[in-house]
Amino acid sequence: MRTNALSVNKLELELEGKDKAVDVGAMSELVSLLKDDDTGVRAQAAGAIMTITITTKGKYSAIEAGAIPSLVQLLDDPESEVRLNALKGQF
Repeated sequence: MRTNALSVNKLELELEGKDKAVDVGAMSELVSLLKDDDTGVRAQAAGAIMTITITTKGKYSAIEAGAIPSLVQLLDDPESEVRLNALKGQF
């Protein structure tokens, strides 16, 4: 699951990729990865959420998956990349 979620960033280069990520249910998986013990996984998951939420469909998906409370919690993460991506992911 972690490897697949980290690959989402590559899928999201085009707008269709962002919507495809929503269609396959990536958002709920990404939200669960925001709690991972690995800093890199948290940063990548927050970054993927950030890019998916560029689209309206992505924004609704993030709200439905409960991404906002998890992203808010990451604003206190010790790793700056995690904090930055969490902040940007709050569309």
